[in-house]
Amino acid sequence: MKRSRKKVIFLPQWNQQNPYQDCLASALEEKGFSITLDNYPKHSLVFSATADKHPDAGVIHIHWIAPIFNRLYFSKNRFKSEARFLIYALYMLIDIQLAKRKGVKIAWTIHNLINHESKNPRMELKYRRLLAKQADILCFHSKEAQELVYHEYDLSPRKPFTITQHACYQPSVPDSSVGEESIREAYGIGPGKFVYLFFGQIRKYKGVKQLIESFRALKGQDFQLVIAGHIVPSEEEWITNEVAKDPRIILKNRFLQDEELGRLIKSSDIVVLPYARTLSSGSALLAISYGKPLILPESGKVIGVPGQRGAIYFGDDYTLANALDDASRADLESQGAFNLELSKELTWEKMTDPLPAHYLR
Repeated sequence: MKRSRKKVIFLPQWNQQNPYQDCLASALEEKGFSITLDNYPKHSLVFSATADKHPDAGVIHIHWIAPIFNRLYFSKNRFKSEARFLIYALYMLIDIQLAKRKGVKIAWTIHNLINHESKNPRMELKYRRLLAKQADILCFHSKEAQELVYHEYDLSPRKPFTITQHACYQPSVPDSSVGEESIREAYGIGPGKFVYLFFGQIRKYKGVKQLIESFRALKGQDFQLVIAGHIVPSEEEWITNEVAKDPRIILKNRFLQDEELGRLIKSSDIVVLPYARTLSSGSALLAISYGKPLILPESGKVIGVPGQRGAIYFGDDYTLANALDDASRADLESQGAFNLELSKELTWEKMTDPLPAHYLR
């Protein structure tokens, strides 16, 4: 069976709670491509096996590598770990070359420098460097991310890449019968309070501990912090204990449906996403689509949006506590208006414009 560059396999299939792959696939299908989401096979040669499983596919597009990297076993003995890594690295080289000989092109969207909670960051960085050098095309969501990865992965400037700015998610249309006051009341937010919102999966690497500590440093009863999302079970105890130290903090430990999340975002004054390490952020883009200003770390500038006109950035000299304090006096209305207009430009159609040419090349 002849392979077609218009038939693309996304690996792995992570679309249960993240609409990214479905939105991207739909936009590409509008351009005449056929997209299949699949998981890594239980095989030592994952890419070659994927090529065999999909004999008409001409492109394997990698999105996240945690499922295959986490299969590697690392001994406490560094020598043994290095030896095992060399074996897996050789397997990977053979695997990709076999897939390419079968007529498959390898694309990789690099979402993170390394996985946020990597069990072996040093080894993972080595693995990623090797994989990046073997891939045919690397994809990024900002110029800043591309430059950072090329530096950290020690890649040649001649290595092919494409930049496709991450699109904004379509905001849910909240039930018009449920007003802002109602959602605030449902969450226990007092009238007239200035509300900071963190939403999404709640994990330490997302800077939640730093956010709680910085918020607790704020003086006055006019502020409230809402933390909404699912807490990873292993981290539930510490965050519950931390939140209990300040009655101004509201914690909702559960998944939020799109409509409820939309109402909550609209009811907040500013969204705070103090991620420690990330190359892109769907949560930031969702907040932008609702016309909300953001508080982000300086490292968050690697996302590429929204920039100084739509966000307050904090770092070593200007801390998160400083940013939280200044936010209540900032011109949030103009920041939100800028973000809302920006979201109209960041469409999935526009995001996928460069990809077809790279798939077909």
